[in-house]
Amino acid sequence: MSRHPDRSNLEIWLGGNDLEKEGEWRWVTGEEFRAEDWFSTGEPDNRGEDGEQCMAMNSDGAIYDVECGRLMVPACQFYDKPDSDDAWMMYGEDCA
Repeated sequence: MSRHPDRSNLEIWLGGNDLEKEGEWRWVTGEEFRAEDWFSTGEPDNRGEDGEQCMAMNSDGAIYDVECGRLMVPACQFYDKPDSDDAWMMYGEDCA
């Protein structure tokens, strides 16, 4: 039985954040990225009560910022072979 029987409201943690400096987005690897290349229109909006410093995606594919303490499912993939076309591999059982 799946831990996530209703995936229609599933939020996936994508591994990006601007915890170090507001507006300066980085992957968990430390690599910086441009928010406008990833986020949905109008995002990131940083509108949460304590700000929104983490990156998530919903089941519709919208990418937005959320509070980091929010419970989300990790994407569960990692870059294993940097010089290969099939570099992404599944990791773990609780993946989105």
